[in-house]
Amino acid sequence: MKFEKIENSAFLPFYTNELWSISKSIVNLGNQLYSIDLYLKYADDNTIRVLSSISEIHEIISSILSHTSRLDKLLRSSGQRGDENEDAFNFRKERCAFLRKTFLPKKKNPFEIFKSSIRNGIEHFDERVDLMCYKIIAGDELINNKTLLCNITATNSNCFNNWDDVLPFKVFIINTGEYFMVDQNFEKQSILIYDILNEVAEIEKRCHKWSETRPDANGKIIQSPGGLLKRSPHELK
Repeated sequence: MKFEKIENSAFLPFYTNELWSISKSIVNLGNQLYSIDLYLKYADDNTIRVLSSISEIHEIISSILSHTSRLDKLLRSSGQRGDENEDAFNFRKERCAFLRKTFLPKKKNPFEIFKSSIRNGIEHFDERVDLMCYKIIAGDELINNKTLLCNITATNSNCFNNWDDVLPFKVFIINTGEYFMVDQNFEKQSILIYDILNEVAEIEKRCHKWSETRPDANGKIIQSPGGLLKRSPHELK
């Protein structure tokens, strides 16, 4: 069975609408992050040292990263699945390539939205903490000599006397937008949250060009992602 190209398919709006819905949600989460009092006070100040344990910041960032994993699946194809024939696999690859070409801005450096190490670290947070506890009980000197931080937000990395001695379990640096988490070997890994928000804002902007207008609850015509109801005009052959 041969599939038609996705750009010619009547079902393209299913992908573009989902892409827009996810990116719009991430933009809204970014606005929540930018409106937090701690960010408003210290984002542009490299001199003041403030540590905060506000958990809301980390829940917002966790949601942002969870949403980017959904974008990743729409924009990048993994290897061929066991139950997937060659035609279906090629269709998925072409679909991802078309969406990347259409909605991703041109960029020299790798996209932050495609970096999965921190997402994986948060998803396996319990395993990281379990291993840390085991190592402490076992007398591991590497861990015992470190400062362990969990769900901490700092205005800048100068808040710490020696950043090399810190093991971060979800640490956010406000003035750089870096989010840190240890990997399974207790090495620091980071992702740039502000870069993610900038990339997604560009995707969301490009989605407007492919959107369909619809009425809101009051009958006003708006341009926004929403539900779709389409009858199949033909069978794919």
